[in-house]
Amino acid sequence: MAASPRRCRPLAQEYVEKVLPNMNVTASSADSGFKFSREDINKQMDKMKEAKDKSLAEYWPHLGQKVRTEDFDIPMRDGEKVLIRVYTPNESPIESGKRPVVYSLHGGGFVTGNVDSEDLINRQLCHETHSLIFSLNYRLAPENPIFPTGVNDTEDGLKWVHENASRGLWATFLILAFQANKLNIPVPGMILRQGVFIFCPLEELVDWRPEVAQFKSREENVDAPGLPKHVVDALNQLLAVTATKHKDVEDFPIFASLGELSRMPPTHFVQATADPCADDITYFKRRLTEAGVETTLATYEGMPHGFHAYHVLSAARQEMKDTADALKRLIARFNSRDST
Repeated sequence: MAASPRRCRPLAQEYVEKVLPNMNVTASSADSGFKFSREDINKQMDKMKEAKDKSLAEYWPHLGQKVRTEDFDIPMRDGEKVLIRVYTPNESPIESGKRPVVYSLHGGGFVTGNVDSEDLINRQLCHETHSLIFSLNYRLAPENPIFPTGVNDTEDGLKWVHENASRGLWATFLILAFQANKLNIPVPGMILRQGVFIFCPLEELVDWRPEVAQFKSREENVDAPGLPKHVVDALNQLLAVTATKHKDVEDFPIFASLGELSRMPPTHFVQATADPCADDITYFKRRLTEAGVETTLATYEGMPHGFHAYHVLSAARQEMKDTADALKRLIARFNSRDST
């Protein structure tokens, strides 16, 4: 049985009983001996895909039947090609050419994860909102440095989606869905954004904004499952983002001025309380609210970082429903605006 984390906000009993025993969790972050291994990460991704496929069959069989996927290799600016997966609803009352589009970027801190990581939530959003979902398999660090490769890939993928949408093939408007560590994606002003979804962002905020020291989620969740401190430290070392770059508001909008943030579209946040990143959400939501941006927040008590990947949890299944409902409201808002 996994050791109980020493420094972690209270975990939901459901998580303790159903997930924690199957995790390689040490009582203290200092006991981990964590070392980066692409081979080990790939094995972990394979196991997560197996669990995802099992959850799809057990909890969400209709999402396998009512949503179809197609993979494309799209060109990046350096001549390489990257896979993008397109989710299309098999049944939809929306006329051709009138669909909203969601551009989805998986979690993993630019070091791990792939298009399968967020497959279930992408299927749910596609089915429930009749949207087209585009999920990019951007290249990972450290083999491909986040600057420039990782960020360029996400930007090039977004441009590709927007250019195709502008030709009338898919979208009437575009929504961005960011997973962990995606608050640093530069989005060109030419690309129209009608909404943003941010899930459990990962930022080393205290080092760059001293006022964030009043928030305690990082120190209170040092040993939290999902994203303990030793993993955060390892990710930061692998990404090797310089202090100068980390303060560049073009790449890290969380550090932008209120005037700059006022141009952000309506934003929906997903927050887990037993996550070292919980207060990143609190802080960024506060900044957007101060800038006059419409925000909504869904908080899941006793859940750690990445809990949505464990569909044995009722909280994970509820999060899928809640996120789809939030996206529906956003789509309805813009449909109403466009009809007036």
